[in-house]
Amino acid sequence: MNGNKLYVLLAEGPPGETAEALRTLYPEGQDGLELTNVSSVSTLIARLEMVSPEVIFLDLSLTPPEPLDAVRRIHPHDPWPASAGDSRRSKK
Repeated sequence: MNGNKLYVLLAEGPPGETAEALRTLYPEGQDGLELTNVSSVSTLIARLEMVSPEVIFLDLSLTPPEPLDAVRRIHPHDPWPASAGDSRRSKK
């Protein structure tokens, strides 16, 4: 964190649940979050230098057919991605 503000770059499609959760954790007016929200991997990559994020959230459903290729493009040197699944999906 730079001072008390967390700089986050987020790429997600609708419905925007991650952005909503971050805004709940960091309400406006407290000035604890600098959130840049984009809707594609290409826009995320273009914004990397402008934003200098401390945390990047990437919705892997935006990156077919090979999600790890997108991770490597975003962070080519030893990426350390964290992954989470949709707990609402039915298990077959």
